[in-house]
Amino acid sequence: MIKSAYITALYKTKPKANNLDLNKLAIAFHSGEGGILLHEVCGHAFELDNIKKGSYVSTILKKKSKINANITIIDDPTIPGLSGTYRLDDEGQQGRKKVLVSSGVLTLRSYLSNLNCLDYNIELATGNGRRSSYEERPLSRM
Repeated sequence: MIKSAYITALYKTKPKANNLDLNKLAIAFHSGEGGILLHEVCGHAFELDNIKKGSYVSTILKKKSKINANITIIDDPTIPGLSGTYRLDDEGQQGRKKVLVSSGVLTLRSYLSNLNCLDYNIELATGNGRRSSYEERPLSRM
């Protein structure tokens, strides 16, 4: 029965598949995998230490202030029970929700920062100082 349904679906969609416009293809991800993909593809571009280094993706983001209007990207470490949830970052700063892209518009004031990148200006820290071990200095991380 499953094989029959698969063949029927394939037959009915084949003529349409030849005319797909790949530039307008909608993609849906499961929340976990989609978050990981988003983090790896564009999350690092919003980290202030990478921006200060002039990383390739960060340079592109600075030049392009608008992307697809359907995209909103939020970094929120305060949602309980999720991977990456924390109340305080590794510098003791409170984790908080940050809107990085709102309806396709980059909110450039929302770079992910830590105290070291800001020369210890506590007022500008976003609570994203994370370290890989106690031996390392905190870096700006999503």
